[in-house]
Amino acid sequence: MAVAQSIFRLNHLPLWSREVEVWGNRVTATTLDRLVNLYLHHLGVRGQEEKRFLERHVRPGMQVFDIGANQGIYTMLMAQLVGRRGSVQAFEPDATLFASLRKNCEGNDAGNVRLHNIALGREPGTLKFYRCQLNSGDNRLARSHHPGWFDEVQVPVAPLDALLPGAPVDFIKIDVQGWEYQVFLGMEGILRANPNVEIYLEYWPLGLQNAGCKPPDCLLHLISLGFNLYVTAGPGLKPLTDMEALTRDLPGQKCANLLAARGTPRE
Repeated sequence: MAVAQSIFRLNHLPLWSREVEVWGNRVTATTLDRLVNLYLHHLGVRGQEEKRFLERHVRPGMQVFDIGANQGIYTMLMAQLVGRRGSVQAFEPDATLFASLRKNCEGNDAGNVRLHNIALGREPGTLKFYRCQLNSGDNRLARSHHPGWFDEVQVPVAPLDALLPGAPVDFIKIDVQGWEYQVFLGMEGILRANPNVEIYLEYWPLGLQNAGCKPPDCLLHLISLGFNLYVTAGPGLKPLTDMEALTRDLPGQKCANLLAARGTPRE
């Protein structure tokens, strides 16, 4: 615990509050780990595959949801891609990251972004939110096997169907550290009302297990709503034909980015 607390204090020193240019936007870090993340994106070490994918699938005029917006790197990229005729609804439950997200959007004139400081889930209420003391990208509603590295706060939770009933949406990016299944259960109405929506999701079996979900159940739920699934790694899209094999290929911290789409998606 003493080691974790020392790292937490180091990670949250005010001196890490610096601006870094990422994809044409000036983004301010809140912690050392978020500063390192920004520099990795700035240098092209991280995020290039995701950026290329979003540039192919997010088009001017689209209505986009960014669920798990963090400090806003991808929120602002998608805001640029949809342009003034489009909009981005960004959801981030962590108060510190949300303040950073707001500041970054305002500082980069992302006026087509609507911000929501709330977690999404199946039912309304409040839940424990576990904030990683070493990596703010690993904050989660699902428990970790290493609780000493997390502190706990209460956050409000709402189903998206109640928060934005009947909202139009063309594209959803979701990365909520294993809480995806709960989010999908709380937005079935929106998914049914938008037959052409595409979902870009992180599939992390261990995170889903920590949230009490059998990992393939999350994918089977999307299939039950009429979605086809594709693995996005590499050139083009590869149809997902064996989710059990994919799950076995992703032990521990390994994950894969998937696209869920009805009909034939754009390559």
